[in-house]
Formats: sequence, C-alpha cells, structure tokens
Amino acid sequence: MVVTMKDIAIAANVSSATVSKVVNGADQHISKNKREEILRLIEKMGYIPNPIARGLKNKHTKMIGFILPDITNPFFPEIERGIEDEAKKHGFGVVVCNTDNDAAEEARAFSFLESKMVDGIIFTHSVHESSMKFLDEARIPVVVVDRITRAKKDKCGQVYVDACAGIQTSTEYLIKKGCKKIGFISGGVLTTSDRYKGFKTALKKAHIHEYESLRYFGQYDMETGTKGAKMLLKSKTSFDGLVCGNDLIAIGALAVIEKHGLHIPDDVKVMGYDDIYLSHYVKPALSTVKQPAYEMGQKATQMIISHIVEGGKLSQEKLEFSVVLRESACY
Repeated sequence: MVVTMKDIAIAANVSSATVSKVVNGADQHISKNKREEILRLIEKMGYIPNPIARGLKNKHTKMIGFILPDITNPFFPEIERGIEDEAKKHGFGVVVCNTDNDAAEEARAFSFLESKMVDGIIFTHSVHESSMKFLDEARIPVVVVDRITRAKKDKCGQVYVDACAGIQTSTEYLIKKGCKKIGFISGGVLTTSDRYKGFKTALKKAHIHEYESLRYFGQYDMETGTKGAKMLLKSKTSFDGLVCGNDLIAIGALAVIEKHGLHIPDDVKVMGYDDIYLSHYVKPALSTVKQPAYEMGQKATQMIISHIVEGGKLSQEKLEFSVVLRESACY
C-alpha cells in the first residue's frame, strides 16, 4: 500500500500541512522534537514524496534532461556518466532521450521533457541540419554539449571542444609523417561540417591537393567507416593517410583496409577522433584525438544546475583536446 502524506499526519497527530512543511524544508516554526518525529515516521513508514507535486510548489523538480543523438556510440554514454555523477552531487536526477540522429525527433524530445517539468536540458543535436527553432523557443534553460550551435547566446550555454582544430591537428600529424594523399570519412554534411573544415584547412596550409574521390560522408558509425573505406579503395586514387570523423568510423575502416591487402600504418596511416575505450583494444590500436567526454558532461551539468539554483550565467566553455598516438598512425 502506498503511504500518503495524510497517513504520516495521522500517525504524528499533526495536520497534512505540517508534514508538507517538513518534507519541503519550510519547517522553521515547527519544534525540533516534532520535526524529528515526523522525519522518523517518514523513514519508518516508507513515505516517498511526489517530486512533481513538490515541483509545482517549489518551481523545481530537481530533474534535468539529456538529449543525445546515438546511445550506441560509446562516446555519448561517457558524457551521460559525467552528467549523472555530477547531478547526484546536487540531488538532481537525469532523464535520457535518444533521437537516433533524427532532427524531427529532437523537437519531440524537447516537448516531452518540458511536459515532464524538468528544470533544464543538456542537448547534443543530430548530425543532420534542422531549424533549431525549438532552442530559441525553449521555456527552460539549455546547455548544448559537444556541438557549436547557432542559438541565441543568452538562451543557452555551450560546452564543447573545437572539432575543427582537433581534426586539423590530426591531419597535420599525418602530413608530418609523410602522407601526401589523404582521405577523409566522416558523418554530417560537407557544407556545415567543422571536422571537414579542419581537414581542408590542414591540406591547404601544407599545399597538398584534396581529392574529391577520397572523401565520404555518412553517419558517425562503423558502417560509414566500412562503406567509406570500400569506396575510397575502389577509386582510381591511391591514398596513404586517412582521417576519420570519429573512432567508430575509423574502426570500421581499419578492417576493410587490411582485408584489401594494405598494411597499417606502413601503407596507410589512420587517425580517429574521440578516444572511445574501444580505440585502445582494436588491432592495430587506433591513433586518435581525445575529447574529454566525461568532463563535458560534468561541466554542462555544473553550468545548468548553477543557473537553475543560483541564477548563474549560461556561458560558452571550450575544453581542450589532446592527440593520442597508437599503432595505426605511427611506427
């Protein structure tokens, strides 16, 4: 049987209003003995306060939402872990919504979370273009993580790594190692991809020709790496380096390249991006650009809870990346 506030009130011989004040921390005028008696009864009888009902009164449900594009990508659960661990420190819970990289699903996720009265939303948008109109129209605070957004800066915060600079650095490393014909496989859309811009900038600075036949765009998954590598290998242009938009793409490409009879890194050097845990265990071990995923989640949560509880500023915070060198790109 569910224990109600009224049950606690009867057992303590007080009104339901008095129990409510103790539950909600508004018990300054209640005697210490009576407060302690009510708290003992709450624990003994197993009363669980309704967070939504409390939220209606306090204007806070102590819940935040996290909208992510692909829960099967190990990078995003690492962000979620940072969010959840930090949220627990402040007594907040987390509701997770996966959009499967569907721009339309993002709007539905926003509507769903707002209807559940979460206090704020942490959001990583899909690789596909969408109007993002719902960001500007959001009635609750939003922090965008792992992306740079066009939303109004006073409406949402951002925690991100400069992906353009990260990919540029990984491409420059391959150039430094002697690569002259470098392919690029990534998710997203060519015209809006920061990762592609980083790749292109590195080639241009080094006066290295970019081959359209060595370029493939799809999703941020292993299937894209597999399909992209097959397409590049079928082209008439050989390549000695490959830059990938994330580690899953790179892992998909590694097997295809070696099955084709090429040796990594002697014939083709491969760079990933993210440094997911699988990168260390594949053969050959993957060289990559490390994004601090867990820290992203922590920082985004700190920012949004500070805004919810104390009115803290929603700001733009850039975190640093680092290059992790393993077998796939160095001898």
